[in-house]
Amino acid sequence: VKSEFTAEAHTFPKIQAILKQKTFTYQFAQHQANLFLELASKIQDGQKFLIISHGGVVDIPLVFLFPNVDPGSWGPLFNYCEGFRIQIEDEKIVDFKLLRTN
Repeated sequence: VKSEFTAEAHTFPKIQAILKQKTFTYQFAQHQANLFLELASKIQDGQKFLIISHGGVVDIPLVFLFPNVDPGSWGPLFNYCEGFRIQIEDEKIVDFKLLRTN
């Protein structure tokens, strides 16, 4: 299966446009989001978990999780040691915070 996510899709807004097509990349992002929720369901209140990624794997589900937010203000895609923290309430992802090295 070929993904629509190519080397040219190096911005959050371009990822958002690709996800709106609801093809393979959308399915991938949906799967990743479900994994985040599954992991969160296995920890106790107050605990945290860390997902370490490389090469855009966390950029795509972040855009998926917040489709009504304009990702144009988020800056460039994540670099090494960067990512995001999600807030989950009542088994739903409700907010996020970008974690940048600068």
